[in-house]
Amino acid sequence: MKISLRFHVSVFLIAVLTLSAPISFSQQNSSIIEAKLTAERDARSDLGKMMWFSGGFLLTGGTLLVLRITADEDFSEDSAGILIGASCLLHGAGLVGAFMSESTPPPSRLMGKSAEYVNFYTDAYRTESRRSRALWGAAGSASGCLVVGGILILEMALTED
Repeated sequence: MKISLRFHVSVFLIAVLTLSAPISFSQQNSSIIEAKLTAERDARSDLGKMMWFSGGFLLTGGTLLVLRITADEDFSEDSAGILIGASCLLHGAGLVGAFMSESTPPPSRLMGKSAEYVNFYTDAYRTESRRSRALWGAAGSASGCLVVGGILILEMALTED
């Protein structure tokens, strides 16, 4: 059985086209992955970590302290519950604010890049900056709550004696 030259050429072309498609897709995927990794790294480095940590600390811990200072002299467990509840509500409002605020990357980082790269970079930058702001704000809030909560518990223990 004789196989024609046309058959060999067809099989060769099909093989070349089939095997070259994943290479172009992998090149495209690598630029997408590069854009996302670069954007996440840039968002973390651009974030004022201490600012968000301090903001969370002051929002929760500062609220607890201010409410305790303005509370009446008869400090009881009911008063402590109200203070902690008010502080938690403010903390929740602060986290919502961290998620709602938008941050965009500096345009200088996107100069000369393709439209696809810019889209993936911008989306990843916004997502990572939101996540990082919320993480550092929550860490600051938890720290503030622990510090001031510890002070309030110590105060209650000392006043009972």
